Amino acid sequence: MQRFLFTAILPLFFGVQNLFCQIDPQDSPYLNDGPYFVVEDSVPQAFYDFLVYRPHTISGGPFPIVIFHSGANESGREDITWKSYEPYMKHLASYGYVVCVLPHVQGTIPTGDYVERTMNFIFNNVNEGGNWYWLYCDTSKVAVGGHSFGGVAATQAAVDQNKKVDVLFYFASYPFTAPVIGQDVTKFRGKLLSISGAEDDVTDSTEARQGFNKFTKTSCKAWFHITGLGHAGFGDYEHPTQEIGSIGRENATATIRHILVSFLEAQLKNKTADQPNIADSTLFPNTVGNFINTCREIPTGIQQYQTVDNIIELNEVIFNKNLTFNILKTNTSINLYDLNGRIIYQEKANVSTASIPTEAWANGIYVLEAINGTERQWVKLVKQ
Repeated sequence: MQRFLFTAILPLFFGVQNLFCQIDPQDSPYLNDGPYFVVEDSVPQAFYDFLVYRPHTISGGPFPIVIFHSGANESGREDITWKSYEPYMKHLASYGYVVCVLPHVQGTIPTGDYVERTMNFIFNNVNEGGNWYWLYCDTSKVAVGGHSFGGVAATQAAVDQNKKVDVLFYFASYPFTAPVIGQDVTKFRGKLLSISGAEDDVTDSTEARQGFNKFTKTSCKAWFHITGLGHAGFGDYEHPTQEIGSIGRENATATIRHILVSFLEAQLKNKTADQPNIADSTLFPNTVGNFINTCREIPTGIQQYQTVDNIIELNEVIFNKNLTFNILKTNTSINLYDLNGRIIYQEKANVSTASIPTEAWANGIYVLEAINGTERQWVKLVKQ
């Protein structure tokens, strides 16, 4: 496979699988559930029911809203249900999201405006007040997504409600862009995440990539192509003609969790520490093959940074009892994060040699962030 260097001067990041510098999927910081216990409930409505996963407490809220549309069943089959996506959607809720999972669909036509109607239902309840939606839901942060044909339904909501939807994400899906009657995705100005599988016999990865390229007005977009992943790896279900793929269930789940949670934490919650997880190929699971990522920076509305490599200088990225590096510019802010996104060290320094005692730190991967004015440098470090 081709190898493209990760560099700050390019508008896109490309990469391929590299077993020697990427992480094992089972070492992802988002392998396990997050800090919230998840409450599960179904919401009956006149037009359909939907499943809700939400944190057990309002502490840390209100929370971003995620609306996910299940994939389609063939006529007469019930293999795919809204519970099929629990390994991803319930897991996501444990990190502080209100997640609504819409029912499966029959045949080859997505269920119309279910995503949009769900969004309007939640917004109306928030506006009315006096209910749990009002307490838990942050209507200023909304993501919609879907698996396979469910992604087409989510696309329609993103296009029609483009001022409300911040993120659109695809599990083995792409927009319907046929001439005249297709979806005009140039209307969507938010952020896009697309995950496809190299062993998917249902969603053609070439068409998924072509659909990804149709989004020409997004503020940022990322595509991850997963080695060994089949169509059924995007949900927990059994189907006679859909396979999980040679990746296996455990690594499929770990990989998708890593990408989905990292992307939403960085691009919906604006968490700086999660940006390297989707921008630095050395922090990708080693199941990631090709990728594209234009989401270099987190738009905070306050400060935009240019990524550089000349704020600090390290002789070694592997350390043990002390982490030593040279600060090359005056008035530099240093932040060190663990892989859970926690800041474990901060300082503001001038030109000097910094030496940080690290004997008490656990072995593992850390991320160093150096900020000087409008410039930022990321460095991945390993404690052994």
